[in-house]
Amino acid sequence: MPNRRYQKGRHYEYKTKKLWERAGYFVIRSAGSKSPVDLVAISEYAIFLIQVRVGKSSLKKAKKELRAISAPAYVGKIIEKWSPGGKVPIIKEVN
Repeated sequence: MPNRRYQKGRHYEYKTKKLWERAGYFVIRSAGSKSPVDLVAISEYAIFLIQVRVGKSSLKKAKKELRAISAPAYVGKIIEKWSPGGKVPIIKEVN
């Protein structure tokens, strides 16, 4: 049985996935991975690598890990920071 942190993170990954799908993106979830990318969102016009964070987790490490990924300039890198029980995340673009 997965631990509570994993379950909580998975819950918010699915919430984020649904938001992007409603916006017209095809979204792939990197289930159970330890990579810096939880979701990949693809549309006709854009591609985003997304890291989902919940609560008081540090953004510094997530930003560093996303910056380290080699990707074409047109691929966006985003951190979606959720407050527990929040309705929408705070979105941080990583340059």
